[in-house]
Amino acid sequence: MTKNFLSHQSDHPQPSSHNHKLLYQAVLWLILVSIFLPLILTSCTSSQPPDPISVVQKANDFLNQDDVNSYMELFSTDAVMVDPHGTYTGSEAIRRYVEEEIVPQNYRFELSDFNSEGNDVTYTCKVFINDILRDTNTDGLDVVVDGKIIFEGTGILRHFICLPDPSQAFCPKE
Repeated sequence: MTKNFLSHQSDHPQPSSHNHKLLYQAVLWLILVSIFLPLILTSCTSSQPPDPISVVQKANDFLNQDDVNSYMELFSTDAVMVDPHGTYTGSEAIRRYVEEEIVPQNYRFELSDFNSEGNDVTYTCKVFINDILRDTNTDGLDVVVDGKIIFEGTGILRHFICLPDPSQAFCPKE
């Protein structure tokens, strides 16, 4: 019986320290790859800014859901919003306007007929208040740079804002 036990052990040798070292290295490589591969893939995909139309659509979706925080994340800090109620310069002024005027009055915006030329996104906008159509603006315009809205208004209003200071980032360069 002793002989069988010994011969059985010789059929299944114990792992050597070399095998332990290889196993340790393989596990270490798997850990490193699992940590760094997502970072590499994220950096590759985030180098290209989002499509300007998708930024405008996403912003509108957030606004219609009364999600002001997510809406404002899509605006640059120095953005300009121009609408019939006034001109709002800077993300804090835009946030105040949205929180105090747009959200409480139950505004909803239906955008369609998108067109993009460079950073300019034009669209048709229907404005609803309490689900009643109040206005159709066929000249909606947002300017998107690096995935952030820097101007929201209309083409005509941008023209008048750019007349005195054409050096603003959202003004057309001629």
